[in-house]
Amino acid sequence: MMAHTEWTLRALDGLGLDAAIKVREALTLHSLVVSAARAMAAEAETELETGVTLAGWWLTQRERTGDLLDSGRFPLLATIPEETVADLDGLFEYGLARHLDGFAALLAGL
Repeated sequence: MMAHTEWTLRALDGLGLDAAIKVREALTLHSLVVSAARAMAAEAETELETGVTLAGWWLTQRERTGDLLDSGRFPLLATIPEETVADLDGLFEYGLARHLDGFAALLAGL
């Protein structure tokens, strides 16, 4: 962890950031990656243990979730395509892109 943090701090060096912001950025990036990796690992582990893919599990839940979504209690959730929820890669890419957008705005303000 220290070697990775040092590597990230080196990448941030020279951008005019104070030490607190550099270390927060390094740890935030690490947290994004670790969170996504844990979710993907849990999905893979569950698939190995049960033989059921995440897509397969969603199919088994379709009737129950369909009933809930059709009830009108969750009108906004009902508009979201099923594949969006199960796309862990897409979720990671979105989170990282939004984080980097914010970091770019921070740098532009220096």
